[in-house]
Amino acid sequence: LSKQAQFYNTVTANCTTVIFDMIRAITPGVPLDYRVILSGYLPGYLYDLGAIDRSRPLDAEIEAASINQRAMDADKAEDFTAR
Repeated sequence: LSKQAQFYNTVTANCTTVIFDMIRAITPGVPLDYRVILSGYLPGYLYDLGAIDRSRPLDAEIEAASINQRAMDADKAEDFTAR
């Protein structure tokens, strides 16, 4: 980076596409899919590939992974800093 700057690009160089490029370096042949670029759809793509547990519906997996309520509850706690 000190010799050549790299810039964030919402479509081609974001947190999802950069990780996808690393995965393809390790596992060649992982197919590119529109859901990599439209990262809000990435869980469905990973589910379809079998990279996410498929023993229950995708919606249930997404709900189980959600930390929103836990984060909001922790924010209200008096010992937030200690947590």
